[in-house]
Amino acid sequence: MNYNTEHFTDQEVEFAYDGYEYIWAGDYTIEETIEEETEDCPAYGEIEITIDHTSSLAYYDHENDIVVQVKPTPSILLHVELIIEHNL
Repeated sequence: MNYNTEHFTDQEVEFAYDGYEYIWAGDYTIEETIEEETEDCPAYGEIEITIDHTSSLAYYDHENDIVVQVKPTPSILLHVELIIEHNL
């Protein structure tokens, strides 16, 4: 089995969530596990994204023309992880 880990710092991810356009900034880690092919089993790989640090999370309020800083919730951070994985 092979393991590969990459750390990304000061990254930005733009995404839509719950009707708003957000921008997340922070650090994350990608861990990849690769199982080699054997006679009995095909090759298999798994990727896990982990948010290490959130330095900023905000959305733009078009009605009031302001940027709103928000507290990261588990559901928003999960959405960020899914966006990162989708863009790999």
